[in-house]
Amino acid sequence: MRKLLLLSVAMIFLLLPCPLETKEIDCFCIKNVSLNRVIDGDTINVDIADFPDIIGKDISVRLSGIDAAEMNDKRKEIKEIAIEAKREIERLCTDAEIELVNVERDKYFRLLADVKCNGISINEYLLDRGLVKRYGQDW
Repeated sequence: MRKLLLLSVAMIFLLLPCPLETKEIDCFCIKNVSLNRVIDGDTINVDIADFPDIIGKDISVRLSGIDAAEMNDKRKEIKEIAIEAKREIERLCTDAEIELVNVERDKYFRLLADVKCNGISINEYLLDRGLVKRYGQDW
């Protein structure tokens, strides 16, 4: 059953190419996405309207290329940054037009994507404001 699910997801992604505006390559691009909740500063939970519920409802999406501080960090200043990153995602993405670009799977089988809310790259927005670090950098 799991192999069938994986094959179904792969087939759907193969049918969803979209050109990037700034590059000459194709990417996996998913539209009609609605935010359920923000887990933390680098993970959201969404529903994908055009997908069957089994692969499009209550889906965790990790924002690619970034790493947010942990919400339960014992260092007060780091915890405050983690909370602010989460709040910024909530502010920018609640009731927004959400698009998942360059979609892949991570090692935990979550979707890994560049997330755009109303055309704003959330990954880059958080990086530019120092609310997250590039993936692999320590807090």
